[in-house]
Amino acid sequence: MPLRPLLLVACLLAGASPAVPAQGQPLTELVPADAVLVAEIPDPAGSFERLRAGESWRRFHVGPLAAELKKRPEFLMALGALGMVANSAGTTPERLLADAAGGGAAFAVLPTEPPQTLLLLRALDPDVAQDALEAVASFAVSGMSFPDGDRWRLPMPQGVLERRGDLFLAASVEAALDRLAESAAGSIAADTRYREGRKAVRGSDAFVWLAGDALRTNPIPEKPEDEGGSFLAAPLNEALRHAEWGAAALELRAGGLALRAALPAPEQVAETHAPFFPEARRVRLPRLKDRLGVLVFARDLGSWWTARHLYMSEKAVANSVEGDSGASTLFGRDYGTEVLKWLEPELRFVFARNPDPVKVSLEYPAGAVGVRLKKGHPEDLPAAFTNAWIGLLTILNFEGGSMSGDMLLQDLEALPNGTKLYFARYRAKEGIAPPKHQLSPALSLSPEGEIWISSSTPLLRAILAAPVEEVDLRGDFLELELEGGRPIAAADRETIVAQRALQEGGDVAAAAAWFDRIMAGLELYDGVRLDQRLDGGLLRYELEVTARGPQ
Repeated sequence: MPLRPLLLVACLLAGASPAVPAQGQPLTELVPADAVLVAEIPDPAGSFERLRAGESWRRFHVGPLAAELKKRPEFLMALGALGMVANSAGTTPERLLADAAGGGAAFAVLPTEPPQTLLLLRALDPDVAQDALEAVASFAVSGMSFPDGDRWRLPMPQGVLERRGDLFLAASVEAALDRLAESAAGSIAADTRYREGRKAVRGSDAFVWLAGDALRTNPIPEKPEDEGGSFLAAPLNEALRHAEWGAAALELRAGGLALRAALPAPEQVAETHAPFFPEARRVRLPRLKDRLGVLVFARDLGSWWTARHLYMSEKAVANSVEGDSGASTLFGRDYGTEVLKWLEPELRFVFARNPDPVKVSLEYPAGAVGVRLKKGHPEDLPAAFTNAWIGLLTILNFEGGSMSGDMLLQDLEALPNGTKLYFARYRAKEGIAPPKHQLSPALSLSPEGEIWISSSTPLLRAILAAPVEEVDLRGDFLELELEGGRPIAAADRETIVAQRALQEGGDVAAAAAWFDRIMAGLELYDGVRLDQRLDGGLLRYELEVTARGPQ
């Protein structure tokens, strides 16, 4: 009698063949309940088709990124091996991928030391998938397989692969296969934390869930350790310290993609971190023709700064004292309680292609930051901003303690609507062109308490003249318009490549290739939006990427 049937009979008599999962059973119902990471792609074939149907895929396929990928030896080897395996199974590579995993895929990490991993694939045609794996084993894997009907096991150098009905299981160690849940009630799918995460995020193409311990593989400080980290992510830091789970989901669209993530925040975080969660409001943003992006933070700056010991480490608080003192000197009053206190909780940044053809090169974007004074603010507060502006320019004019260098000359213009525009420019020198990247800073104060500060006077003039759009602000958001950013980056290729080459040890060719890959990636998409907000006890993050339309 041939050896392989004998071995199979021995396994069956020994009771080694586990129960075969029911067809169509959710893969997560097989994942052990103590898994610390679970990733699932419910419909790999459908997701791949949605990806291929998008305009960004077409651009990628005919663009330089795909051309570079097709030249890589490892890619050519993988493509050749896939073709050989598909041919051995009597099918095509595309059909093989659909047959082998078209019914869904899941991946899990178990809390062992070292961690054990599980990969679950549901095949649409398990016999074709098994034939393909036999072909792989014949030239790539040493070991004895046990192929027959409902059970088929293949030892591998690092793990084991097994078939159970239409299901294929790969594990880092054989013991992990013995940990598969015997019923839905004993699986991660029945875990309340997992179900909460599944419900919290929408996305039909991929889903990832992590247990709280997996979120804290590295120690998380009690409070952010610098001012920037506190301003950007103090609530996230607090949530990560306590969250029982985190989840993310991906949705592919013909016009781009959406990635949504969520994790539970501590019950009282809206109160303990109140400066980060002001009431929803509508904010005014200039609708500029050459706008590259906007960034808006919902922050009660006064409450955050005056109580910063609650939101940053002692070291960070100590480091902030010097900046606090300097700002108070410029404004002539306490920076936290008499300046920041009177700002509405909406800090707006605008980036645009620089309209200044002389002072700053066109290839470098210009930026502006806008704030709004609260009603009832002290009457002399606008004058304090003016004094701080003049003091800052005076400091900039001192180079090495002298006034011998190029100086910013200050000027003032009263606009018809009552807005005061303070601006500065470097003194022109006869016969000498201004430096390529000189600033032309400006400050505007409107009668309604609107304040803008910009690195470019022409940009600030454009902001003041632009029509206004009102946006609902429920949290922080960032929007980037890549269509305008591509020519800026391309125009300054030489400078960017040179800076990258310094980081690459002087390898200009590697730096140029890196830049070209970045530019090729930018060619695929037109816009990016990132939102962050607190919603019903959950910290939510949503990233939307918009693909370029057909040319």
